Amino acid sequence: MFVQTVSCNSEEIDHSYDYSGATVSEPIETLGYWPALAKRQKPDWITEYGIEAEGTKELNGIIREVYIALDTDLAVLAAIGMRTCFDVAAINLGVNDSLSFAQKIDALEKSGKIGSVDKSRIEVLIDAGSASVHRGWTPSTKQLHTLVELLEQFLFDAFVRPSRKKKLDQEADKLKENVPQRSKKPKVKKKTK
Repeated sequence: MFVQTVSCNSEEIDHSYDYSGATVSEPIETLGYWPALAKRQKPDWITEYGIEAEGTKELNGIIREVYIALDTDLAVLAAIGMRTCFDVAAINLGVNDSLSFAQKIDALEKSGKIGSVDKSRIEVLIDAGSASVHRGWTPSTKQLHTLVELLEQFLFDAFVRPSRKKKLDQEADKLKENVPQRSKKPKVKKKTK
């Protein structure tokens, strides 16, 4: 369910001519929607309840708010929210809350939770969020798209992939118990002359 609003005013009029040369004036309509239409499709592992993985309870509300900010064109808030999302994710991964962002990134790399390529990507994400929160930087739509891609990749690698692997391992163990074993053939002795 959503509400669509249509608005126009006397200052926004489109003037043109019809086939006989007469002037035709039409108001330019501005459409609005509430709630806002999704501007970015969420990955299949982010539902209306949050991230489908273990250890993400605190992240679920934040990631929902990030997508709301993206959908409603709140670029500064979305960038800040992505930085906050990383911060909470790092804490959920066992990093000390009192560390700076740079120290949290280093701790994640040292613990093997991220690699050097991931580290440089996350540094970009953090710098962008910091620029928004401290200097009022407004990222463009394309820049926001890149930032959310960086965040989604980090969250997938840190939480979703390990959770899916653990579930798959459990399912494989259950399956192993139910698969009939191959019957053993009696060994045939070779005749010697």
